Amino acid sequence: MPPLFVEQHQLDRLQPRTLLSYRRSVSIWLLWLDANGFSPSTATQYDDLLVEFLHATKITRSGFTTLLAAVEFVLPNLRRELRWSRTVLSSWRVLAPPKHTAPLPWIGGLLLASSFILVGRHSVAFGLLLAIRTGLRPGELLGLQAKDIQLTPRGTAVLALGAKRGTKVG
Repeated sequence: MPPLFVEQHQLDRLQPRTLLSYRRSVSIWLLWLDANGFSPSTATQYDDLLVEFLHATKITRSGFTTLLAAVEFVLPNLRRELRWSRTVLSSWRVLAPPKHTAPLPWIGGLLLASSFILVGRHSVAFGLLLAIRTGLRPGELLGLQAKDIQLTPRGTAVLALGAKRGTKVG
C-alpha cells in the first residue's frame, strides 16, 4: 500500500517551485489515469502506465522527466523500480538533440532596452545590454554582485565569475 502522505521533512527539501511543478504534473497524470479507468497497484503497472501516458499525451521530454521525478517523490517505494520509464527517458535523451536558439542581436537588444527605459525599468535595460555584450546567462546576471566587478586602472571592468572557493579553485 502506498503512503497516505508525504513526510514533511521530504517536502522541506524541495524548492516551492519544484513542488508546484511536481503537483501540476502528477495532477495531470492522475486525471488521465482516472479518465481512462486505470488504478495501478504494482510498480510494473505504474511503470507501464507512465510510458502509456507519454505516448497518449505527447508530453515533452522535460515534462516526462518532471513527472517521473514527482511520482518517485510521492511514492518513494517506486524509486529504482520504474525501469521501463527510465529506459525510455534515457533513450529519448540520446535520440533527441538539444535545441539551440540564435542569440539576440545587438540591435534587437537596443530596441528592447529602449522599451524598458520608456516604462521606467532602467536596471532591466542595463542588465539586458550587459548580458548581450558579455554573453552572461540569465542566472549569472541575476547572481552578479558588486564584489564580482573589478575596475582596471584603464577604466575597463572585469567580471570575476566562476568558483571562488572549493577544490577546483586555484
